[in-house]
Amino acid sequence: MLTSIDKALVAAIMGILFIVQTYTGLQLPWATPDTIATIIGLVTPVLVWAIPNEKVA
Repeated sequence: MLTSIDKALVAAIMGILFIVQTYTGLQLPWATPDTIATIIGLVTPVLVWAIPNEKVA
């Protein structure tokens, strides 16, 4: 299930893709909200694992 942060990321990415497609003429037929949500859902755990937490002294 997506968190509110994941939903905000999907909304931001879809907004950016809309602007890019509108003003550059670049067409990305695979870029649907479901596809972007799936990609974010797959990438988020990898980033959480790969990027260690900062140690606060």
